[in-house]
Amino acid sequence: MKCKPCSTHCQTCANASYCTLCDTGFPLYQAQCLTSCPVQSTYLDVANNKCIDCPAGCLTCTSSINCQSCVSIGYYLDAQLHLCFKCNQYCKGCFGPAQNQCLDCNYPLYFSNNQCFNISCPYGQYIDSHLGCQDCKNIFTNSLTCTINQATLC
Repeated sequence: MKCKPCSTHCQTCANASYCTLCDTGFPLYQAQCLTSCPVQSTYLDVANNKCIDCPAGCLTCTSSINCQSCVSIGYYLDAQLHLCFKCNQYCKGCFGPAQNQCLDCNYPLYFSNNQCFNISCPYGQYIDSHLGCQDCKNIFTNSLTCTINQATLC
């Protein structure tokens, strides 16, 4: 049996496509030697020449304890801790953990003054997250009951 060489810039490998140690300047990430770490969701661990995944919720980071931006909606960046945290269960987007730090609400909650409220609309109305209770007939002609996506005709 003849040994096969490792891939380009790979010093040590389990097989030709699974690298375990890369040349300096070519960081290891997911068993491959790269020219640089992926910009989103990883950072370069220079001492070990490896790309490391950012902490949960971070889109970009410089270390395991320093997020620069968070993944899409539903997370906020804590300016003091430099980490991303999930918004509370009521917020669709937020700028902090509290219920009065929402940017928008998860349906069917109503958004007002950075807060989300659970409201009940009377018969013949639906909840608009920014306008509150609205008449079904405003969006569905001749409808008596509706949800945001459908109407029941009478």
